Amino acid sequence: MQLYKCTEQDERDYNEFVSKQTSGSFLQAWQWGELQREYSNKDIRRFVVKNEDDIILAAQVISMPLFGTANYLYLPYGPVKKDDVGEEVLNFFIDEIKTLFPRSLFIRIEPKFKLTQPQGKKSINIQPARTLIIDLKPTAEEILQTMHPKTRYNIKVAQRHNVEIQKETAGVGDHKEFYSRAINLILETAKRQGYHTHPFTYYDTIVNFFKPHQDTAEVTVSVYSAMYAGSIVATGMMVDFGSTRTYLFGGSSNEHRNTMAPYLLHYTAMLDAKRRGLSGYDFDGLETSVGKEAGFARFKQGFGGYVIEYAGAYDIINNHSAYLMYRVLRKINRFINQMKY
Repeated sequence: MQLYKCTEQDERDYNEFVSKQTSGSFLQAWQWGELQREYSNKDIRRFVVKNEDDIILAAQVISMPLFGTANYLYLPYGPVKKDDVGEEVLNFFIDEIKTLFPRSLFIRIEPKFKLTQPQGKKSINIQPARTLIIDLKPTAEEILQTMHPKTRYNIKVAQRHNVEIQKETAGVGDHKEFYSRAINLILETAKRQGYHTHPFTYYDTIVNFFKPHQDTAEVTVSVYSAMYAGSIVATGMMVDFGSTRTYLFGGSSNEHRNTMAPYLLHYTAMLDAKRRGLSGYDFDGLETSVGKEAGFARFKQGFGGYVIEYAGAYDIINNHSAYLMYRVLRKINRFINQMKY
């Protein structure tokens, strides 16, 4: 085995590997890293581990600033390993990265594959450790029949109300008003329900970033909006990578809730993904970062599907005294933030 740092010439091979693995994720896609670089000017690096000429592990590593000049390395839903390769490749990768970055306080991994021998210290998850996947391989009617009867009923209610589902794909035309209204509804919903979210500029950057990159078709971002009586009553931002469509962000209006628009929005997005040849619809989480079931979980579970559990986040520590200081400061910061809300 040998570790290699990727260059721009490796983009296609890197993405192809990540997209084909069970543990792959759009968060480890090359373009998603470039998006993070553009939005927050983060230091992004990619590595692969090869056995002879075959890639057996890939990782997109983000350098995250801490206090002073300190930093840690974060791998959202990473690294990604070949499905038929054991955890020895992960151990090799960690040893190599620790050698390359001795000044980073720790390395936070968050692989989607299970760990029989957990690495480092268990940490609070950044990405959801449990998610719900809808299998898109059956027929549209079969997908509908696996849903909870109440969900099927609500889809029909939305259809009877003549709720119209509109879709825009980043890079197709210039529809600033459509995207702005959708983003504002996401922000409005977060404020109403009292949970943290990104600023308007983050969502806007996602849409604008993928416009000039749409010809690659490796990562595709789409925004769906449900319209009723001339108003937008529900919205959802989706990202397609590999064989999976992931529901990334969404919102719904407090008005016209009787139309049940969100149900039809998701069902429409599922059928569109199926027509694109995708095989899975990922609801992107059934829990909060601390493992509690969120209020939206029941809504998602009504669509049927199956639950997948991931390993969660682990910190591989380089500097134990500095890591202890970081943990203390993090607790203080979270306490302060909780007092604000």
